[in-house]
Amino acid sequence: MGAMNFSAQGSITVRRLRTGDVINLSMNTNGIALWQGYDPTCLGSVSPNWNTAANQPTRTPVMRSAKGKTVVMDDAKWYYNDSLIAWGSTTYEADSKTYYVSSNHNGAFAWIPTTGEIRIIKNLASATNTWNDELRFECKAVVDNVGYDMSQVLTIEIVKGGSSSYYATLVADSQLLTLDAPSTTVRGELHLGAADVQNFWIKVLNNESGFIGNAVKATSHSPFYQATKSITRADISGMAMLTAYFYLEDPGVNANAQPVAKASVKLTDAGDQFDVQLRITSANTEVSDGNPVTVQAYVVKMSDNSEYSLTGKNPTWSLKVMNVQNWTALASSSTDTITVSTTHTDRNGEMYDVEVTADVAWTE
Repeated sequence: MGAMNFSAQGSITVRRLRTGDVINLSMNTNGIALWQGYDPTCLGSVSPNWNTAANQPTRTPVMRSAKGKTVVMDDAKWYYNDSLIAWGSTTYEADSKTYYVSSNHNGAFAWIPTTGEIRIIKNLASATNTWNDELRFECKAVVDNVGYDMSQVLTIEIVKGGSSSYYATLVADSQLLTLDAPSTTVRGELHLGAADVQNFWIKVLNNESGFIGNAVKATSHSPFYQATKSITRADISGMAMLTAYFYLEDPGVNANAQPVAKASVKLTDAGDQFDVQLRITSANTEVSDGNPVTVQAYVVKMSDNSEYSLTGKNPTWSLKVMNVQNWTALASSSTDTITVSTTHTDRNGEMYDVEVTADVAWTE
């Protein structure tokens, strides 16, 4: 029998329970991006209008045990710009669901307490709010009476109009693929300043293995035109960072067409044999002046959640520090370790978070 080749990718934060299980937290979406534009030159108009139910984005937390055990969500909370969202008794009906409206933050949010699903039901962009906002979800995941704190941060992109720059978003209906749910749809939107672009194409790149199929053209969706592409388990390996390149003309017709923007989304194949996970090995876990953070990648065998040794298997590593504003690499490493410093986080007088991605291929 000939040599068998394997590969895996990783970048998502994965929590390990004391039971030896691995819990994955991801967000399902209704296909509407967390993006809103404000145009001060057009009577302060906001687009899309989140006061309209058809335009409102939802995010639903989904947790999965790598061992297939039941995960119970307990003590779920949402925060808006680090302020706890309080829920009142007023209800809101949309999509045949009953939500409870927030009693603070001007009633801009609604949720379903049994599932943790949150819905934005009022506009957030305004003359006094033209910077990005943040939603943070926290809960306790309970498996076999053992719990662990879980969290995920979502950025609400807010763009002020009058800009001549293109801005793209990419969301997945589900970030988690399984044996029972082997496919998902990724959806790309393109904006010019605060205005939406209707005539565009996307090509989707798996950062490890190359482009997935041909370019697809945007079609009419609510609230904006979207270019959609189905992604299956065959398109990713363990964990994959997919990047969509946005074009104003079909790159399949014009080979010289150049992308005007790009955006990325992470997907996980929970049914895959291997997964790459990352851990911080330095004493400090956050970057500060003179205190870099060291990140190490390693392979986990998903069948028993054990760390899988690549000794003698000729692994080829690729670690990157990614600028999450435009998904370009700020640094790279061909080993299983990379260091993040203020050189990567501090740019143009601002401080930014970064993402570390890891790919590895090896031969058995």
